[in-house]
Amino acid sequence: MKETAVSRAAACFSDALLSETDALRKKRQRRRPVYSIYIAAAACLVLLLSLPLLLHKTLPPLTVGDFFAEGEGDGMGGRYAETADALTDGNPWTPDTAFSTLPVYAHCAFSEEERLSLLRDTAKRLSLPDGDITADAFFTVLKTDTATVSVYAEGDITIQFTPKRRLSALTDYAYGCTAAQATACITPLKEAFSELLGMKKPHAVLEGGEYDFFARPTGYTVAFYDAAGSEKQQFLHFQLHRTYLYPTEEGGGIDLVRIYAYDRAKKVGDYPIISLDEATALLQNGNFITAVGDDLPETLAPEKVALVYRTSHADSHYMPYYCFTVRLRDDTHTDAREKGIPLFGEVYVPAVQAQYLTALPVWDGTTSK
Repeated sequence: MKETAVSRAAACFSDALLSETDALRKKRQRRRPVYSIYIAAAACLVLLLSLPLLLHKTLPPLTVGDFFAEGEGDGMGGRYAETADALTDGNPWTPDTAFSTLPVYAHCAFSEEERLSLLRDTAKRLSLPDGDITADAFFTVLKTDTATVSVYAEGDITIQFTPKRRLSALTDYAYGCTAAQATACITPLKEAFSELLGMKKPHAVLEGGEYDFFARPTGYTVAFYDAAGSEKQQFLHFQLHRTYLYPTEEGGGIDLVRIYAYDRAKKVGDYPIISLDEATALLQNGNFITAVGDDLPETLAPEKVALVYRTSHADSHYMPYYCFTVRLRDDTHTDAREKGIPLFGEVYVPAVQAQYLTALPVWDGTTSK
């Protein structure tokens, strides 16, 4: 219809009718956005409700490591200490720390090429001269006149100094040293090994507090991790990429360096984790793994808890666990026991939500199934 025809047709209607029609049209226009808002809100709600399901579908299920799988263990049995809290490693996690998700990594299996790259990078940081390089299926080794560097397929790097790396400021840093003696050596260690550490914000911690069977203190070891980044990043740096500097037996130098390189493992995904309260309930229900099962008391009364990553040979994935320290039964004939030093052990509850596990471990009194 042409504009002139429309104008003539409109002239046939009364002003009252035209006003009512215009008011009704405006009223409908005002209501239309309300329906759009409802539709958009419903779409967002559906997306939020389906997100956990979508996440569950994209994350592969994880198998909890077994200490006794194929005869493997984590190399850690009971430990003598005055108290559970005396056993320290500097873990930055506390019971007040709240993580909703944490990454899980596939078990390290570095190729020969990857090991060689790590080897050369480590040698460069230490300014080591050229030497002989050998390799097999498990590790790659560089031998020089001053050090032997070994890169293991499962994510460890060790440096053995020959002769020992001497530092005049480390006179009191020796096997069996006190926490105060180890702390006094942190600054000279950080300065002497800054290139090797390669960290934005190196932070020192002490590991120790243990007694041997003869009731002698084994002393403390200085370790470093990168304290740069968020609270979660710092926690992951500590768990997966810290560096230990072991003193000589007589003091005054460094015998061995051990570097964790587990952060280079392939990331599987970010998994939702349970709360400490949920983990405690699973502990009491027997849903845990441990290497000290023969010495566990009938009733578990944890004296300490920490969130950790397990990286043993028996673990198919590097995943988080709540580690509960409990007092063990001690039937051994040791000097430590005779002097009343208690024996402690660790039990591990998976921190990943059960729906992402192939099965929760069940302790039957001898092993986890």
